[in-house]
Amino acid sequence: MPRMIHKTLISIFFLILCISGTVMGREIYVDNMRGNDAFTGHTTRATDESGPVRTIQRALDLARNGDHIILTNNPELPYRESLRLCGEKHSGIPGFPFRIIGNGAVLDGSAEVPPHFWHSIGAKGIFVYQPLYIADQNLFYRGKPIKRLDAKNVRTTQELLALDWQPMRWCLCQGKVYFKPKDASMVLATERLLPPGSSQAAVRRQYAITAPEKQFGILLSHVCNLEIQDLTIQGFQNDGLLLGDMAVDVKLTNVTSRGNARAGISVGTGCALWMKDCVLGNNQAAQLVTEEGSLTSIFTSELIPYPAPAWVENGGDVYRDRKKITGGLSEIVDTGFEDEPNYFGDEAAAVEEVELEEETAEDGDVPESEEDEAEEEDGGFSFGADGDEDSEEEAGDGESEDDGGFDFGGDEDSEEEPDDGESEDDGGFDFGGDEDSEEESDDGESEDDGGFDFGGDEDSEEGSDDGESEDDGGFSF
Repeated sequence: MPRMIHKTLISIFFLILCISGTVMGREIYVDNMRGNDAFTGHTTRATDESGPVRTIQRALDLARNGDHIILTNNPELPYRESLRLCGEKHSGIPGFPFRIIGNGAVLDGSAEVPPHFWHSIGAKGIFVYQPLYIADQNLFYRGKPIKRLDAKNVRTTQELLALDWQPMRWCLCQGKVYFKPKDASMVLATERLLPPGSSQAAVRRQYAITAPEKQFGILLSHVCNLEIQDLTIQGFQNDGLLLGDMAVDVKLTNVTSRGNARAGISVGTGCALWMKDCVLGNNQAAQLVTEEGSLTSIFTSELIPYPAPAWVENGGDVYRDRKKITGGLSEIVDTGFEDEPNYFGDEAAAVEEVELEEETAEDGDVPESEEDEAEEEDGGFSFGADGDEDSEEEAGDGESEDDGGFDFGGDEDSEEEPDDGESEDDGGFDFGGDEDSEEESDDGESEDDGGFDFGGDEDSEEGSDDGESEDDGGFSF
C-alpha cells in the first residue's frame, strides 16, 4: 500500500510539472541575422539546433498557449514580415499572457522601389513612379518616413509644381507618387552610394527609397491575454496593427506604429485594447481607428495628427487616462496624468473639482455641495496601471460607492478588514485576475458589485463606516 501511494504521489508530481510548464510557457528566440528556421529557438546561441529561428513567423508556428517570443534587435536589418496571430495557440491565460517582446526591433512592410520604376518629370528635380497597388502610399528613406505634401486638391501640372518642393518631399497625386530626392542617385543609381567593400544589397537596405509592399503588420483574430512590447511597426499598405474579430485583453507597451498607408492601429468590433507609452504618427488615414462595439484604453501615449487625425471614431468606447473621450480627436498627446501621485486620493478630488467647474462654465449652473455628501465615482477605468494595489475611496458620512475602475493588469488584490472578520465573494466576473476581490463592511455584509473585470489582477474595494456596500452595476466592454 505505501508503494502504491508513493507511485501515485510521483505521478501527481510529474503531472503538476507538465501543467506548470504549459501554463508558464516557453521562450522562443528569433534572430533575423544569425538565426535559422531549422532550429528550435530554445536558446540565443546560433551554434546548434537549439539556437534562434530566423523569422517571427517560424516562431509563431512553433508557439503554443502562453509562450514568449523574444526578438533580437538588429538595427540595420528590420523584420520584413506580415504576421497573423489567431486562436488559442497565440493566446494566454490570466497571469500568463502570450508575449511578443521586440527589444526595440522593427517590423517593416516596405520594399525597395526599383530604380527603373522612377522617371524624371523634367522640372525641379522631381521624379515620379506608378505604384503596383492602387492604395494609399508612403515613402521611406533609411527606414524613416519621408515628409508628405498635401496634393488632394491638385488637378494640373502647374498646381503640382507650385507645391513646396523642398528636397526629401513627396506626394500622391492622381494615383502616382512624386518625389524630390536630395540627389538623383537616390532613386536611379543606389549602387553609387556603395562604400568600399560593401554589397549592393546592404546599401539598398540602408539607402534606397522604399514603399509599402505588405498588407498588414500584425493581424489579431480570436486571441486573448496577448501582450506586445518594445516594437516598431511601419511601412504597411493598410494598418500597422489590426485587431480583427474578438481580440480581447490585448496589451501594448512601448509600441510605435508609424508610416502605414492607412492607420497605425485599428480596433475592430468586439475587441478590447489597452495601450501604454505608445506612439502613433505619420500614418496616412488615421493614427487610431475604433469601430462599434470596441473598447480602447490609452495611457501616457501620443497620437500625433500628421498627416491624418489622431483618432477616427466609427464607434466604440475610448478612455484616455481613465477618462472617457468621444467624437474623435485631431490630437492625443501624453499628459502624464497616470503618473501623478495618489491618483485616487487628494489629487483625484482636485481633478473632480476642475471637471465640475468646467461643466458649470458650459451649463451656466452652480453646483451645490454638501459636507455630508458621499464622494461620487471618478468614472475612471484602469486597464493595466503600473500600481500594485488598487486605491480606495471613503466618504465622510460612511457611504461609499465603487469608483467604477477596472484593473487590466495589477498584481495583487486589495482587501478591507471588517470588525467582525467576515468577508464574502463579491460575485463579480473575473476575466483575468489572479485572485477574487472582496468587499467587507463593519457588520460583515457585502453585496455583489456587479462589475465585470476584463483582465485585471487586482480588484478595487471600498469600505464604509456604516457597513453598507452598494452595487455599482458597471459593465466593461
